[in-house]
Order: sequence, then C-alpha cells, then structure tokens
Amino acid sequence: MAQKLKLPLIGTLALLLIAVACLFAALPWLVSSDLMRGAVQRDLSSFVGRPVILDGSLELDLFPSPKARITNVRVPARGNEGENTLTINRIEADISLLTILSRNPHFTAYKLDGPQLTLQRRANGTFNWPDVLGKISAATQQAKAALSASRETQTDLAENTESQDVDLLPEYFPTRMGTVSFSSGTIVIEDEMTIEPIKLTALNGSINWSDLDGAASTKISGVYNGQPVNLEGQVQKPLALLAGDKSTIRVLGSSDLGKFNFEGTIGFLKTFFADGKIQVSAPALSPLMEWLNGGFNPSGNIAELSFVGGMHVTNRKARFDALDIQLDKNLGKGLLEISFPKNEKPLISGTFDFSALNLTDLIDVFIEVPDAGLSSLQESEFKLLDQIRTDIRISAAAANFGSISLTKLAATAQVSDETAIFDIGDVQLFGGNLQSQLQISRKKPSGGTVQINMNGTQIDTAKAAEIIDVPSIIPLGKADFTFSSQSNIASWRHMAQTAEGKIAFKMANGIARSFAASTLLKSENTGQFFTLSNDENRQEAFEKLAFYGQLSDGVVTIRDTIATYSTGTVHFEGVAPYRSSGIALTAIATPTQPDTTATDTKRFFIGGSWDRAFATPLLSADTFDLPE
Repeated sequence: MAQKLKLPLIGTLALLLIAVACLFAALPWLVSSDLMRGAVQRDLSSFVGRPVILDGSLELDLFPSPKARITNVRVPARGNEGENTLTINRIEADISLLTILSRNPHFTAYKLDGPQLTLQRRANGTFNWPDVLGKISAATQQAKAALSASRETQTDLAENTESQDVDLLPEYFPTRMGTVSFSSGTIVIEDEMTIEPIKLTALNGSINWSDLDGAASTKISGVYNGQPVNLEGQVQKPLALLAGDKSTIRVLGSSDLGKFNFEGTIGFLKTFFADGKIQVSAPALSPLMEWLNGGFNPSGNIAELSFVGGMHVTNRKARFDALDIQLDKNLGKGLLEISFPKNEKPLISGTFDFSALNLTDLIDVFIEVPDAGLSSLQESEFKLLDQIRTDIRISAAAANFGSISLTKLAATAQVSDETAIFDIGDVQLFGGNLQSQLQISRKKPSGGTVQINMNGTQIDTAKAAEIIDVPSIIPLGKADFTFSSQSNIASWRHMAQTAEGKIAFKMANGIARSFAASTLLKSENTGQFFTLSNDENRQEAFEKLAFYGQLSDGVVTIRDTIATYSTGTVHFEGVAPYRSSGIALTAIATPTQPDTTATDTKRFFIGGSWDRAFATPLLSADTFDLPE
C-alpha cells in the first residue's frame, strides 16, 4: 500500500519540477529587452515625477534571481535641458518573478552606482527636490490636504496631537515604494546666496521605505568637508512629517570630529519643532564647528566636550535642559538655550554649575591670546563679537587658570552686538577674594576699546609667589588692591603700551624683597650713591604700605605712596615704565624720633631698576613742603 502511494507522489513532484524548469527556460522569450526597458523607464519616471532618460544599454539576468541592469540614466534639469539634476552611472533593479510572467514587471529594490544629485537652494530657503522626488512630493501634497481637512484649527504644533487616525493618502494613490541602495554617490547643494556649493561625496548606504504610509530607515556613509561621516536614522511616519505633522525619530551621526544621537519627536509646520533626548560629544569644539561651517568659530579649543539631556525646539529657539555636561573631563550640570531670531545673530544663554573647571580653555573660546602675550605685534581679534550674542552664567566649586587654583567661582559672559563683558563676580584665590571685569567695545570705525577692572581683598602674595612668578617689587603679605585700565583695540603690545588707568595697593605687616626702603631712614647714608638691593634674597618687614599709581603711555606715575616701618616712614613719588623695570623716584624719609616731636627728614633720588635700585641724597627737606 505504501509503495502504491509513493509512486503517484513522486510523479507529481517530477511534473512540478519539469514545469518549473520549463517556466525558467521560457523566461527569456517571455521578457524582451524593450519590455523591460520600458518598465524600468516607467517605474523611475513615476517616482521622479518627470521623464527619465535611459541613454545606456540594458542587460537582463534572470538566474538565480531576475535583475535588470541599465547604464547612463539621467534626469534633465527643469528649464535647462543642457544640465542634469540627477545622473546615475548604472542601475541594478530586482524584479518580481510573478510580475515577469504577467508581462507587467514590478521592481522591489534598486541599486544605484555613481549617482550624482544636484539640489538648488533658492533665496526663499526652498529646494528643488520635487524635481527628482515627484512621487513623494505629490504624496506630501495629498497628505497636507488630508491633515488640513482633519483639523478645524491648527495653531501651535507642540499642542496638537499626532494625526494617527487620518488617512493621509486616497485609495487610488500608489503607495508602493521599496529599498534603494547606492554606492560612490555625490550630492551637490547649490545655494543662490553663496558662491561655493556644499558637497557630499563617496556616499554609500541604503534607504528603506517600502510603503508611503509606513516607516522608513536609512544608513549612509560618506565624506563631508573632507571628513568621513556616518548617519543612521529611523522615522516612524515620514510622510506625515513631510506634510507638517509630527513623528517619532531616531538619528545617529558620527565622525572623527564628533558624535550625536537624538531620540524623540520632531515636526515641521511654520517652524521646526523637536522634543526628545540628545547626546553630543566631540574631542574638540573648534575643529567641529569649523567642519560644520556653523557660523560660530570659537577662538580657542575646548577639549572633550560632551553633553546629554533634554532638547526642546520651537519658534526658532532650542532649549537644552537637565544637561549633564563635560568640558575637558570637568563635569557639570546646567541649562542652555539657543535662539535664532530672523536677521540677527544667534543668542546663546545658559546657566552652568561645575564641580571643577579649566578657566583657561573657556577664556580661549572667546579671546585668542597669542603665545607672545602682551609682547605680540599681532592684531588683537575678538571674532566672537561678529558671530554670536551670549548671556552665560557659570559657577564652579573649583577651577584652575593655568597653574593658579581657584575656588567658589561665579562668572558671566555677556556678548551683545558691539560689547562683550566677561565678569568674575567673585572667586577665592591665594587666601583672598577677587572680582574682575573685562569689557570689549567695538564701535566702528574708531575700532573700539578694551577696559579691565579688578578688585582684590586679602590676596596672599606669599602664597602666589610659591606658584607663579611674582615680580620682586611686589611685597609678600596679604594685600588689598584695585586696578582699572582702558586702551584702544590694536595689537597686543600697543594696547599694553597705550593703556590708561590707575592702581591702588595696600598691605599691612608685609615683607619687602630686593628694595630695602628702610635703608633711607638711616642717618649715615649721606653724600654718595648707595644701593637699596645689595642682596637679592634680602627681605625686610614693614608695618604698612600704601601704593597709588596712574597708567598712561606705558608709564606708571607714582603718587602719595607711603611705606611705614617701625623706624619711620618713607614717601615716594615718581615714574616707572611698566614695560621695563626702570624707575625714577623721589623719596622723603622721616625717621621716628622717640620722646620728641622734632623730625629729621631726608630727601633722596632713586634710579636704576626695582631689583637693582640706587639712591642718592638731595637737598635738605627744609626747602620744600612735606605732603600732608
């Protein structure tokens, strides 16, 4: 019985195999080159929305899976037949076997080799993408009409619910799409407002959008502005997104200069809208911004920038909240907001709190100081004033400025159209407190000015001398000081030499180095030059020091400066070029006379330099009035 059942079954299978073999054998006669060429041209023209020209030859490969290959495909530019909007070296199309048998071939996937797409960005901001994506453009118009009909009013996109129940396309509209992969592709974006076009080259990847009503995904690699870049994305409702509704989306981008990842909801209506979570990282900020041509090119270099947090974009304003940010391995939290008002520079505002911060790198972003410092003949540049506006507030439990350690920092950076103000409201360093402000005003055509104001309280110069090179003229002890200056914007050396301002310095119970002014109080120093700095390591204590000076034309004019010792007081006046160590001073020494009101006042001239000062007695003080 079993044997009898096997024979008919084997026969049936044999007949099926023979039928399939005959079918495949007959395929070359069922499918002609002209039929397939016309089918490819119709399918491509339907997608593009305009006639597609097939200049090359057609090859059919039916085994093991049907494919059609055609070369030299192009889409002429609208209104200019001599130019092409799209050219493709070769197309390979996968063909559905059943549609071949019906002599109405359908294509399930396309592989494009060497496509070159030229897009044009018009002055109003629109692109000519409907010239090559006619089917998507037509579907977008249908979807817009369906969305408009489904809403009585549409105000703020952020307040609208997603149109999940709306049929975006009529039943007669063909929704079939497919998968397109490409290699060695190029996209050129020509902008009517710029000279140099944007180019994306060496494009390889695929776009999978099987149905207009369905989701889409893409994975692309290429080269932009000389750097390899990779991009991946998934869109839940691409057609609704193009029509002005919202859709969930996930985008990942990476290159050697930076990485980003966004996951959330975006939408287009009157303005772009986004709500989700973003993650950005870059080995350095300046190369990344230069590569992106973002219009904001910071002067210095912040290393290892990264942040992650929420992103909300609406009405030309992006808000990043609950940010975890890292600057050069320094962790912080904060809030950032970037506005893009029409016909104005972008405005960046935010508040950040760091556990630790490298203040040097942060300052370099705004102000590029050359290696030669104030000796440089390089023209001072404050390019940031021409690029953005800012209102940034920063606090840090600890910070460093070069080798200087700071604590409890509170600072702001405010940049407007013509003025930049960098303010340290308060910071602790060297055992005291410091407040400072740098203001840069650019008023064309005069060029503008630079103003510096500083105020220090109980700054321990002895602690400072252990860390940085403190000039020997500055005594050791706890000092209170104020400093202010103003100069025109020019080269760094010229700004230093032409600064005008004033300085006041007070210290109690300090130690003078290499300038032994108490020597002037000794009565035996008469008649000859003598040194005030025999020993570089010599130090002497004083009870009080009050220094006052005015800056002008590279010179400090010293007035009403008094050093008080246990043996008397010394009053100084004179000049000292601050670009050198030279001095020219007069000194009035008044020794203390115990048990009497009489005074033995002496007058001296002091020359040389601060670290090698020489004094000589002058006429008796009886011939001039002492200062009060």
